[in-house]
Amino acid sequence: MPSLQHNLFGWILGAIAALKPPRDDAHARAMFARMHSQKPALPPKGILKTVSAEVDQTLGFPVWTLTPKSGSTGVEMVYLHGGAYVGDASVIHWNLCAEIARESGATVLLPIYPLAPEATWSTSFDALLQLARGSGGSAPVLMGDSAGGGLALALAQRVAASGGSPRVALISPWLDVTMSDPTTPTYDRADPILSAPFLEVAGRFWAGNDDPRRAEVSPQFGSLRGIGELLLFSGSRDVLYPQALRLVADAKAAGVSCTAYLEEGLVHVYPLLPIPEAKGPRAALSAFVRAHS
Repeated sequence: MPSLQHNLFGWILGAIAALKPPRDDAHARAMFARMHSQKPALPPKGILKTVSAEVDQTLGFPVWTLTPKSGSTGVEMVYLHGGAYVGDASVIHWNLCAEIARESGATVLLPIYPLAPEATWSTSFDALLQLARGSGGSAPVLMGDSAGGGLALALAQRVAASGGSPRVALISPWLDVTMSDPTTPTYDRADPILSAPFLEVAGRFWAGNDDPRRAEVSPQFGSLRGIGELLLFSGSRDVLYPQALRLVADAKAAGVSCTAYLEEGLVHVYPLLPIPEAKGPRAALSAFVRAHS
């Protein structure tokens, strides 16, 4: 049974999300523009006790490097943050990245990629692909949550197509921006945080003028062949849960190793929340990265 803390966070996040739902595309654009005019995503001071943080603008947007102060093993991880492609990295993303850096010894790259509707997938995809390929030696581990999970898998597919064998960890990934699974309405009603109509709007913005079913936007429709290993976390009180189930089936069909934790009754991105149910997944994520050395 989910903990009291889990249920409380689900309720709080749901209440926040329900405050000002977009009425239509025009309202959504205005709402997202106001969000993007706020302060830039910066590392919270608390994480700087255990990691150093440096930013690079070479790719045209900020890419933060978090290095454990205890020393790096040389392993790299690229973390793609969630936010439905319209929201920036938040404290829960910074905290997870800092924890993984500290516990695994890895250097963590956190790109603050341009957001919709001002930007689309094509604005930053090639630049992010440079990070996903790595700068020498072994390619980095790719990890992401929600929209960032979809982006991480899309990048991994491109790396695999060119002969790489990326290892990928996904937390409640958004893999189909069209929300086409026929069971989506059932899970939508049970989800206290996300809503399918909201995601459909955000997904259209991210696709721009391109087909939202193209693999770079909706990696569910791409190939998994060549992916080295998948680690997946998803809870059943998540409108994206059907997409996680399909990923498990597709990985099996493609012969890709996939360790999946499909948890009954847990909400969207539960491993990122300060709840008891996150402890095991966070340890597993750090171990997954540590095993890359």
